[in-house]
Amino acid sequence: VQTANVAAVTNAAFINQEDVTNSAEVEQELEQVNHSCDEFALCVNFVGAQVQAANVAAVTNTLFVNQEDVTNSAEVEQELQQVNDKDCNTAICLNIVGVQTQDANVAAVTNTLFVNQEDVDNSAEVEQELEQYNNCEEALCANVVGAQAQALNVAAVTNAAFVNQEDVDNSAEVEQELEQS
Repeated sequence: VQTANVAAVTNAAFINQEDVTNSAEVEQELEQVNHSCDEFALCVNFVGAQVQAANVAAVTNTLFVNQEDVTNSAEVEQELQQVNDKDCNTAICLNIVGVQTQDANVAAVTNTLFVNQEDVDNSAEVEQELEQYNNCEEALCANVVGAQAQALNVAAVTNAAFVNQEDVDNSAEVEQELEQS
């Protein structure tokens, strides 16, 4: 469970910001691996719940004259990986997740009161990934997910009160992935 964490980068009242990376990230990762599950083995990776809620990742830039060649990134990320690998022969190999949930998280990049912003990448992302993999030969293998849910998450890039913006990429993404093989 990961709840109510804040990762923040704040830059204020600068003349110039050049060749800078501003990154705020709240990340939760869980990885389970069984190797060499053969000879009538029972190999199980089990997660009852992975929960991420009410976290904030924020990058705020304000009162600049120039921002050039800058990357601003805010990310709330949740990953879960389960693997039964190498020789899952004549075995029972299971990957089981009861629930993976991500609720009420915020990733935000805010840029305000600039004169110039050039060659800048602004990215805000709330991401949830679940991957299950079995390498099976003549075995009973299963990948089971009870639920994967996302609710009330926000990814936002806000640019306000600029004179010039040139070669600026803005990306805001709420992403959910489930891969089973």
